[in-house]
Amino acid sequence: MSVTRSKKLAVVFALALIAVGAVLVLNVRVNTSGHRPVDAVRVSADGRTLTAQVIVGSPRDDGTFCDRVTDTAVRESAGDVAIGVEMRDDCRPLLYWSSREVALDIGFRREVQVELRTPLGRRRVVDVATGSQVPIQGVPPAGR
Repeated sequence: MSVTRSKKLAVVFALALIAVGAVLVLNVRVNTSGHRPVDAVRVSADGRTLTAQVIVGSPRDDGTFCDRVTDTAVRESAGDVAIGVEMRDDCRPLLYWSSREVALDIGFRREVQVELRTPLGRRRVVDVATGSQVPIQGVPPAGR
């Protein structure tokens, strides 16, 4: 009888360990790069360089930022230009438990330049991360 009881306890213990492991695995996040929303853009005088403004978290004590640009994307068509800025938070460990989202009202602007094949002209700029039109600084909305 005691052998059966100890087998039952071992099975219950193993199932409990599996359940706890599953909860931990399902709740862990991997620190990977991802597209950040573009807040606004400035256009160079020749129209071929866009300076995208992206909101990031506060800098470290030494003044450097945790958020690092890992890639940029530009897709040009006759009617619009889609831009994306991919970043990674280098201060966050590879595996982490909580999600630290950047609050837009306390974030810091980082500028990232992307090059176009042809000048922007009258095309609209669209954010890859949100699918929304990105405001162009220095151009009145009705004047475009």
